[in-house]
Amino acid sequence: LHRPVAVDAGTVEAEGHRIALEGIEIVAADETCEAGGRSWPCGVHGRTAFRNYLRGRAIACTVPGTPGGETIVSRCKLGPADPAEWLVAQGWAHAAPGSGYEDQEQDAIEAGRGIHGAAPGSN
Repeated sequence: LHRPVAVDAGTVEAEGHRIALEGIEIVAADETCEAGGRSWPCGVHGRTAFRNYLRGRAIACTVPGTPGGETIVSRCKLGPADPAEWLVAQGWAHAAPGSGYEDQEQDAIEAGRGIHGAAPGSN
């Protein structure tokens, strides 16, 4: 799928399809996080990070031939990389139970990356 656009940190739209990445719990664009007594728009930051990661490159997902208007849950690849794994590792999504991304989420929590850290610009 060419030129995917991140709707939030874990959902893309491309060629009429809306795809939610399998194996993660998506952080919605309107979600806020709390850190150090401060609320910050972590969903917007996550979406921006995902858009920068995609950078208009083609993403390979299993989708029906004709878009049906519904959101499809699919594993996807960006070249050899797994974008769902990247989102969890960067702290912009949660690992779904049994997804295999639990170690990446634990690393992100320990490092304070993404939603697990402080609001950008607060350090």
